[in-house]
Amino acid sequence: MQDPDRGGPTGIDGLNGAIVWLAQAAGVKAPVNALITELVHEHERADGPPRFLSPPALRARIASCL
Repeated sequence: MQDPDRGGPTGIDGLNGAIVWLAQAAGVKAPVNALITELVHEHERADGPPRFLSPPALRARIASCL
């Protein structure tokens, strides 16, 4: 696990990404884990200061993937 503020990867693929992969292999979905993985990748790719979601915005994103 690295510190993304120092330019390193977060390790999200080895954590939530693995949960998503294992769920798919078992024939089920893990939509919240997939969303979290996507959001962290967006954070990793961001130029400049990261854009954080407010709690209501995060709840809305989670609700939209269920």
